[in-house]
Amino acid sequence: MDFGLHVGSIYSRSVSRPPSSVASKSNWLPGLDGLRAFSVAWVICFHLEKRDPLIFGEGIFRTMAFFGGQGVTVFFVISGFLITSLLLKEEQRTGGISLLGFYRRRAFRILPAAFVYIAIALAFTWTNKLQWNPLEWLGSAFFFRNLIANDTTSQLTSHYWSLSVEEQFYLIWPLMVMLASPRRRLWVTASLCLFAPVWRYLVMKLGAGVYANPARIDLNYDSLLIGAVLALLQQRTRFRTVLDRHPVAAILLPSTIIAFFALVRWSFAFSAFAGQLRPPPRPLSSQW
Repeated sequence: MDFGLHVGSIYSRSVSRPPSSVASKSNWLPGLDGLRAFSVAWVICFHLEKRDPLIFGEGIFRTMAFFGGQGVTVFFVISGFLITSLLLKEEQRTGGISLLGFYRRRAFRILPAAFVYIAIALAFTWTNKLQWNPLEWLGSAFFFRNLIANDTTSQLTSHYWSLSVEEQFYLIWPLMVMLASPRRRLWVTASLCLFAPVWRYLVMKLGAGVYANPARIDLNYDSLLIGAVLALLQQRTRFRTVLDRHPVAAILLPSTIIAFFALVRWSFAFSAFAGQLRPPPRPLSSQW
């Protein structure tokens, strides 16, 4: 017997649409694998540029590498889209969303690789007698690594901040999808996206300012929700019809939506961090 919580017990009108409205042509964003590859390459270039500011010379390539950390943002958008799509497909297929089933699938998909890396990194730390912070490893294992300052850790798990943000999102988002009316999900999600940069602005201006932890989920969740907006739009018959009739729209419409939310997101970020986000200065020397 499945003891998962099912949305069908909360509202029964959630499956009035035909299953094909979501299930058909699930690959409506062509080049998703290409986006992943681009994101990985962008992040790698970011770290290379930090190690050696002259590696990409001068000009546009170095500037792009300087902002390569935004490759993580692209990953967040992809994750939000895929997770929301899976939830909607399950609802259409079964009439509800099993929270237990969702968390079980996430655990089997993420935990093995995450724990294997932690074990190897711990063994490396002890073998080489490196300084270590127990809180760092607990944060990585239980996905609150994004709340721990990097200057108190070994850096071996610093990349777990993004995984922690995703896992915290996965903990909350399925519940919100279950409890929100199908007709209101898109508007609620879009409203949360639009509120996020306002919240970041308030944090910067009225809260901790430049000392705020930029890895907190409340300062990053809109990247995941942009993907969720795209997944919810995919569910709309009118939107699907436009994409089916006009292949170019399959690229232009999602790109326009992402660009709009990105513009709102960064307009507040630039005003809040006035003068702090700028192209990299000309380096005086190169050293690893």
